[in-house]
Parts: sequence; C-alpha cells; structure tokens
Amino acid sequence: MDENVKELQGSPTRDIFKRKHKNGDRKFYACDIDFCLVNSSRIIAFLDTKGKYDKVTWSESIAYKDLLKIAPVYIIYVGDGILCEGPFSIYKYIDGYKESTRQTMIAVRENWNELFEWERSIRLATPPARLELSAAGRGDVSIE
Repeated sequence: MDENVKELQGSPTRDIFKRKHKNGDRKFYACDIDFCLVNSSRIIAFLDTKGKYDKVTWSESIAYKDLLKIAPVYIIYVGDGILCEGPFSIYKYIDGYKESTRQTMIAVRENWNELFEWERSIRLATPPARLELSAAGRGDVSIE
C-alpha cells in the first residue's frame, strides 16, 4: 500500500456525504459497512465496527443478510470506542432482524497486532478465485 494512503485519517468528502444522508429524506434508510477485506480476485469478508454497547440497527440487519450471500460478515465491538483501541470482541453475524440478531463469538483480540493476525488468518484461509476464459471469451470465476 502506498505510504501516503496509509497516513490518511479519513475522507472529509465521505464524512460530509454520510452526514448529509443522515439529514436527508427520512422515509428512506441506509447504513455503511466499515471495512471490506479483499484478495486479488474477490471479497473475503465484511467488517463492521461498533462501540461495546452499540446494537445492530434495522438497516444493518438487512444489509448484513444480503452481504452474507457474498462473504462472511464480522461485527467487531471495540473496547475503547473513542480511541479505537482494544480489546476487540469479534462476532460472526449469523442472521436476524434488528435486536434479535444472532451472532457467534469468534475471538477477543487485545490489541491491533492481534487483530491484524486474526485478519491475516482469514485472508490465508480464503484462496483467490481462478479466472477461466470460456469459449465465448467471457471470464467465469472458478472457486477451488
């Protein structure tokens, strides 16, 4: 990753975009997902962070359900939400609707290095998809 990209703290444009949507038409709903792990050819997992007392919202439960068709969804509860320091309680989202969501505790990681090791284990367990060209020249993805 480019060193300049690593130093970015966030996107002011993204923050304004999200804030404007929160104040927009109240008849519609939306949510954001915090992070998407990818390898060279596909999505490995979706990560969503929450403060230790935050609940899954109604719109998040809808998004998680659809995202599960693509890759696992992990909810990471952060012990110190303000500074985003550990411990990190990692749950795998199973299913559900709003407050009645089912999540399975996967692990607790005490610091960023341990969290990165957990992410690394997911990446290593998910091989890249192999692209095969059919006779028509269309790329088809084969997962092995």
